[in-house]
Amino acid sequence: MSKDYEEFMENSIAKSSDLVNEEMQVTIDVSMYPTKEDFIPPIKGFIKTINTYSNLKITTFPTSTVVQGEYQHAMNSVKETILVCQKEFNNAVYVMKVIPNYKALD
Repeated sequence: MSKDYEEFMENSIAKSSDLVNEEMQVTIDVSMYPTKEDFIPPIKGFIKTINTYSNLKITTFPTSTVVQGEYQHAMNSVKETILVCQKEFNNAVYVMKVIPNYKALD
């Protein structure tokens, strides 16, 4: 690695940790694609589980669920929901768009 690249990465990491400490807001757009023929129950399970978390704005659309809130809380909520769904329903593919400092649901 070049020295310039190393410096760039160090500065980027330092700046990103400062942003997270300031309770940065995030919008996360999640699409779940179960690998089972009966795909509706896993999707409903994901929606039900993510809606148990407080302090988030959550809206479900026909093709995705949008989660908005404080960065760490929103990311952890999505991560934990995926873990719950993997244990309960087994295989699925998740496609996410993470948009820092953007409030899509306001």
